[in-house]
Amino acid sequence: MTCLNYCVLGSAFLGSSILTMMSSKYSKNFVNFRKLLNKSQLDIYNVISKERMSIYIKGLILGILLAVLITFNSSLKGTNKLCVFVVIALGVNYLFYSLHPKSSYMLLHLTSQQQNEAWLNIYKEMKLRCKLGLLLGVAGYILLGNGLCK
Repeated sequence: MTCLNYCVLGSAFLGSSILTMMSSKYSKNFVNFRKLLNKSQLDIYNVISKERMSIYIKGLILGILLAVLITFNSSLKGTNKLCVFVVIALGVNYLFYSLHPKSSYMLLHLTSQQQNEAWLNIYKEMKLRCKLGLLLGVAGYILLGNGLCK
């Protein structure tokens, strides 16, 4: 894989991660959803949120460790090394998070159609942020970083 391919993929992962992480618990969809939950459901939501953050951080640490081991023991140089590092770190993070067992899912604790619709709005917002981040990462690389691989 050439530098350009590594860097485009790395930029896409990075853009997606940043835009997804920037989602605020105070955005309209999150606030509306939490308003619909009773005390018990809100407690469950907080436990699930903390668990997901813990899984994300573990995956990121694992990804960074593997990226360090692989890239610093390779013959890669400069920007190519950096791009491969980002691809490995965030790729492992994504896989770890996706494959890690979760203790529960918020959807199982919702009791009304209104709560389900509010949760769907959060899901759609996060999915859109992820896709926009991928596109912005690729576009940003193409516009600003394309010359780095030479």
